[in-house]
Amino acid sequence: MKVFLKIPFLLLLSFSLITCISNSPNQTLDNSSGQISLKFNKNTVPENVVTVKATLSKLNHDPIISSLSLLDSNSAELFIDQIPVGQWNLVVEAFDSQNLVVFSGETVLDIVAGEITTVSLTLAPTGNGTGSIYLFVNWGDENKFIDFPVNPVVERLGNNHDPFGIAASHVVKDNDLYYMWYSARAHNGKFVIYLAKSNNGVTWQIHDQGPVLEPGSYGSWDDLSVTMAVVIKDLDIFKMYYTGWRDSYSKWSVGLATSQDGINWEKLPNPILSGNMITNDYKIAATDIVKSDNQYYLYYTGKNDIYDIKIGCATSVDGINWEKQPSPIIEPDQVWEENLIGNPTVIKVNSQFQMIYSNGSISNITGFGIAYSTDGINWVKDLNNPIFTEELTNENYANIGYPYLLYDVNDYKLYYTGWHESNITSINLARKFIY
Repeated sequence: MKVFLKIPFLLLLSFSLITCISNSPNQTLDNSSGQISLKFNKNTVPENVVTVKATLSKLNHDPIISSLSLLDSNSAELFIDQIPVGQWNLVVEAFDSQNLVVFSGETVLDIVAGEITTVSLTLAPTGNGTGSIYLFVNWGDENKFIDFPVNPVVERLGNNHDPFGIAASHVVKDNDLYYMWYSARAHNGKFVIYLAKSNNGVTWQIHDQGPVLEPGSYGSWDDLSVTMAVVIKDLDIFKMYYTGWRDSYSKWSVGLATSQDGINWEKLPNPILSGNMITNDYKIAATDIVKSDNQYYLYYTGKNDIYDIKIGCATSVDGINWEKQPSPIIEPDQVWEENLIGNPTVIKVNSQFQMIYSNGSISNITGFGIAYSTDGINWVKDLNNPIFTEELTNENYANIGYPYLLYDVNDYKLYYTGWHESNITSINLARKFIY
């Protein structure tokens, strides 16, 4: 059972992007910057709140921070000048007299020159002073994830590469920077791979130079599509295991590309793993990779047709030569799974492997389950599955799929693909906080 606690502490934000003199007589705004006015209704501010701080963050920009004392100010209004145009993440925190965060709220803003945007933001009590976006309580089920209130976190650009949307994200955190590779689908059935970056795993900037991986030249094994990027940072090199094929009826294979920066990739000429009718994975798609004790575990979905989908694993000592383990490594045996499971994402925390996977029928993907293993091959499912379903999404998606799990400093981040009724897809986030 989840309990959300909110009180009527409403913050009205007015974003004024102008090209004339700002409120400060000594400061001007050009076409690439703007001004924010944060206005509070002091009649609704809780008595224990004495200070409010606003923090704006954006990839490759220094954070912009401004504070307001509600005890000293009569206007209860805070101005922030010289804000570069673009998408920003705004966090507003309310402090008590002991300088503890007692309320907090977060949202993503698009600053557009020449426009004024009004946003209503509810600040929720943090309970423990940590400044969380919202407070939630789980009773009797620690496996539940909470959908991020500002989903989706990445959407299609609307160009020739992604008219049907984007899907199947894979995230790597390298030092303090997050990289997300994802697939985009065009009209002709062609898939390409894009990159987005973030400094918090929540607010993302799409790489603006187009796809970072495209199909090979005519006659190559991946000359129609490349998709399902699975990336690991290994000895200072990014390694991408991606799925490719020549046509929709041919077998699928997994290729390997390497990169120094995550943007510019060099492919190996031949696949490192291919589908096979005998092993029931004629169409094979890598979905995650784990390196543990100098051994690689490559998890994949394999199928011969839409009625026969299985989860498999291949192992390797060098990341190039692979041996498939007896398949499947985990089978559908719970009612909610509808006899089909796939798209595994796996992490290792201490000595335990954890897998999140999706269920589905031919036309419906309804949720995610979790399983545990000590060796990465033999798995035991959680009896409380599913841990997340489409009914728990704030966007009311028709279907969800392609989970990807990231174990971060303060939370588990579960990225997933959501399908609208229009069949357009986007990348979303659910979180489980670590206390």
